[in-house]
Amino acid sequence: MTEGSTIERLATRSAWLVAIAGVLCVAGVAIVIPLSFQAQAQALFALTTIIIVIVANRASQSRHLTIALSLVSVIVSTRYVWWRTTETLHFRTPAETFFGIGLYMAEIYAWMILLLGYLQTAWPLQRPVRPLEGPPAT
Repeated sequence: MTEGSTIERLATRSAWLVAIAGVLCVAGVAIVIPLSFQAQAQALFALTTIIIVIVANRASQSRHLTIALSLVSVIVSTRYVWWRTTETLHFRTPAETFFGIGLYMAEIYAWMILLLGYLQTAWPLQRPVRPLEGPPAT
C-alpha cells in the first residue's frame, strides 16, 4: 500500500463524514425551526444556545468557528421569523394591519440583510496591503 492511496482513502472518508454531518445538521435544523415550544422550553433552548455560543467562542477564534456561529445566528433568526409568520400575524383593525404588516416587512428586510451580510463576509478576500504611491494630493 502506498502513502498516496492511504491519503486518498483518508480524504474520501473525511469527505463522507463531513457530508453525513452536514445532512444530519440540515435535518436537525429542519426539525428545530418550525418546532413550537412553550415559554419555559423556549427560554431553556435560548439559554442553552447562548451558553454554547459563549463557550465555543472562548475556546477558539478560527474561521470555521466564525462560520459555525454565523450559522447558529441564522438558525435562531430563521426560527424567530418562522414564529413571527405563523403565530403573530392576526390583525383585527385596519390600523393594526397597516402597522403590523409594516413591522413584519421591516423584520423580513432585517433578516435578509443578516443573511446577505454573512454571505458577504464569510470568505473575505485575502489581498496584500499595498502602500500608497506618490505624494499626497493637496
